[in-house]
Amino acid sequence: MRPIKNGDPTKKPTGYYAVAESTSTQSPIDPNVLREANELSDIIKRAQLQEEIQMLGYPFSWSGRVTPVDSPLDYIIGLGPSVARGLTRTALKSAYKLNPFANKLNNPSAFYRIAGRDAFEDAMSSGVVRSITIIPEGSDLFSIMKSRPTSFPSYAKGAPNLTYLRNADDVIFKNSGPMYKRGDILPNGNVLTGRHWAYRPYDEVTEKVAKSIPVEEIYEATPHWLMGHKKLY
Repeated sequence: MRPIKNGDPTKKPTGYYAVAESTSTQSPIDPNVLREANELSDIIKRAQLQEEIQMLGYPFSWSGRVTPVDSPLDYIIGLGPSVARGLTRTALKSAYKLNPFANKLNNPSAFYRIAGRDAFEDAMSSGVVRSITIIPEGSDLFSIMKSRPTSFPSYAKGAPNLTYLRNADDVIFKNSGPMYKRGDILPNGNVLTGRHWAYRPYDEVTEKVAKSIPVEEIYEATPHWLMGHKKLY
């Protein structure tokens, strides 16, 4: 507040702006909040750097030639702000891969199966994961093969096989096993045969490939940009 040059120095002045609160009287910021903010910033920066290197072979900052433009983003090595903005968006989509707290679904000893929303609803009502592939009437052989019809729920080991991802609302089933693939020796001593190479559950009672397996965990197939795959069950 400006000093009073005339008048009673004890009288409260009028028409002045209030002085901002001193930082010494403000509540301190929670150090955990600061730490989380710094970690998030670092994750985003590293994700963006990965995208830049993947696209250009080196980071934007190596160009040595930055020209200001009307946009907040600058032209960098002649690519323009739209490219930089696109890389930023792409980097944010992949930030979960660098976040140590994100659910990445990459347990080397676990088994994963991608399926549609109908499979999720069936699992919730039945309590088991099973193959419920519906083949539309009139489908050709290629479409039938692409739909992966099997009498058992097939899995990939270590990480989901994203080639089976079809829709944004698909889900991923995670099971602990044990499971076996073609060529493996089963507990009964026999070698597992068949035309499919995917992992499948084994029924030790019937000593055959199991047609279903109890639900353990289910996740959204489309990952959140920072936290990874959201758990549904």
